Amino acid sequence: MTRRVACSIALAALALATANSPCWCILAGGVADGEPPAAALEDIRSAYPEDQFYREAFTIVQVRVTVRDARGAPIRNAQVIAYSEDWGVRLPVDGPFAMTDDRGDARLLVMKGRWSFFAGGGQAQASERPGEGYFLAELDRTVTADAAIALEPSDRISISVPLDAQEVRAMEAAHTPLVAMPVVGATRGGRMTLFTTRGLRQRLVLVRSPIDGLGYLISPPPVAAGQAINLRLAADELCLVRFRIADHTGRPGTATVAVGASSLDLDQGWQLTHFSIDGQADFYFTPVTGCMYYLYSSGGCSYWFNRKPLRLEAGSVREENFGGPLTASIVAANDTMSQSATNLGFMACDRYGNVLDFYCLANGKKPVISIQFYDEERRLAFADNWVHDSDWLHMRVESTFAIGDRLNYDIQWDLGVYGSARLQGKLISDKTRYGWEEVHSEHFDGYFPLGFAQRGSRVLQRLESAYRLMADVVGHELTRRLHVAVPINPGATGQASGDWIYVWPDSFVWWEPGERANNFESTLYHELGHHMEAFTFDQGAPVTGSRNEAMASYLSFTALGHLEGSEVTQFRMADECQYFLRFLCGSLPRTSPNWEGLVNRFVIHLYLPRQYGTDIHRRFFHNWVDCRRTLKDFTEEQAFVTTYSFLAGKNLAGLFHFIGYDVTPQVVYKGLERLAARGAQVGGVAR
Repeated sequence: MTRRVACSIALAALALATANSPCWCILAGGVADGEPPAAALEDIRSAYPEDQFYREAFTIVQVRVTVRDARGAPIRNAQVIAYSEDWGVRLPVDGPFAMTDDRGDARLLVMKGRWSFFAGGGQAQASERPGEGYFLAELDRTVTADAAIALEPSDRISISVPLDAQEVRAMEAAHTPLVAMPVVGATRGGRMTLFTTRGLRQRLVLVRSPIDGLGYLISPPPVAAGQAINLRLAADELCLVRFRIADHTGRPGTATVAVGASSLDLDQGWQLTHFSIDGQADFYFTPVTGCMYYLYSSGGCSYWFNRKPLRLEAGSVREENFGGPLTASIVAANDTMSQSATNLGFMACDRYGNVLDFYCLANGKKPVISIQFYDEERRLAFADNWVHDSDWLHMRVESTFAIGDRLNYDIQWDLGVYGSARLQGKLISDKTRYGWEEVHSEHFDGYFPLGFAQRGSRVLQRLESAYRLMADVVGHELTRRLHVAVPINPGATGQASGDWIYVWPDSFVWWEPGERANNFESTLYHELGHHMEAFTFDQGAPVTGSRNEAMASYLSFTALGHLEGSEVTQFRMADECQYFLRFLCGSLPRTSPNWEGLVNRFVIHLYLPRQYGTDIHRRFFHNWVDCRRTLKDFTEEQAFVTTYSFLAGKNLAGLFHFIGYDVTPQVVYKGLERLAARGAQVGGVAR
């Protein structure tokens, strides 16, 4: 949700010239800097031919990938993944992997273009034939029609470790961490022959579940086909994490630990692998950046605890404790957005402060939190009990309260095997009030949960960097301060409203700079992007609807890539564009909710920059208001497409009509002729 933010407007030429393109820019009042090409006046159709590339690029063909072992036999249940070298998207769309059948075949529907195909032996290979693994690939294959690709080994790598790894994963080094790592096999007797493709350099991850109290996740530097590697558990090269696990009663117990390592695998950044720990174990990690969380199961109930950031350094030792009874509490805060409701948060922590995220009871029973509100005379303030039956531990009461109010609560909280918690007290008090710590920067005021001021300060520092980058892209600056808050329940993953940005608390509490799988920063920057777009509203030329969301995401991912590296931008944009592949493959019909919003991000994020230059969105922002005024009788969709057509030097009506826009080439030509007649050709391609 977005409200307008006043921004200053520079009344100067804002278009950017490129090395190979003349730049014709709009000035205030519509006076042109220079003359447009004569062709634009004489024959607008020849000056702006229709974009036809999308017709070929968006054509779907089928690729059959056959995976065979060193004996020429098909590998069943091999894990296959494809990566588009043109667009950065990954297949299958319901991923992360397609599985081969009894003939070793996996079928993928792909767009025409350049693709790389990868296959790992899979979980069955690891469990049934330890000591023999497979990682095979065909890189940069141009696919123009239905095709068959055979992946067979042509080289090998010899691996030895002091203790067996139950799971070995691999990915070609240049595609790490963008593409998910398939399971390739397991060691036997401390050894494995990894059959692979000649010429490949690959990044390996070896995981040993903590059998007999000792486990590891190690990833050596990239290794080339034909080499041999000998791995060791060297304390000075690895980080040691000592796990101690208790059950819900406090006695030694068993829990599953899930680990994500976004520095190795962004696609599986929240859970690259998992392992069970019974009582206690020492676990060695390669220094990585990632996250971890606990899953505890007992009596048919399952409990997921909040993620923790992992930033592991060589030679360090870290203790991780989990378990014991849960301590329940509530926090309450009036809704900072609407001021017409109160948000309640229910918190349950184990003995060591691990926070319960959500849980499921036995036999599919929904968790129930029964709440009664009373005044001081024990009269029921609300007519009926309020029953919260969501997995997620927060609720909203459509009334507001203050500390002086005399409303009391009586809560019965069914926590399954942990028992039932009874909570009583005043609804709003010093004990229950959701407290804030204020942090300030040049352009932002932050309101973060108590105890998180230092993390909030780092958030605002990075937000300032993101803001400076966005201001340069859109050509406008904020004229008033924005407030950033992490409320109990923002109502969505993130929201922009008035002068506020709200972000979901769960992702904030485990955020760390460099943890690239966490969506906290991308959400925060997306909402800032809405504020940065708001100058279009102030100037009477709003960019609304799905276009508004797509542009905010573009600004967010551009900023995130500036802070975390270009591969993060590439991954995030491609991840959002998976919906477009679903549409092309027929699994996302036009009748789906928000269909246009889901599919148009591919065109805006990937297609336009690839075909017409990475600065096309910058030039759009710098010229949109003037172009919109010139096309004031056009619909927003028509003006939007016409402006991008002007920037691209091609009529893009067909492209945008393909993704649901109500626009025709004739309308766009009419707009292009009008802009050209005013001398307003902006950054067009050389003709």
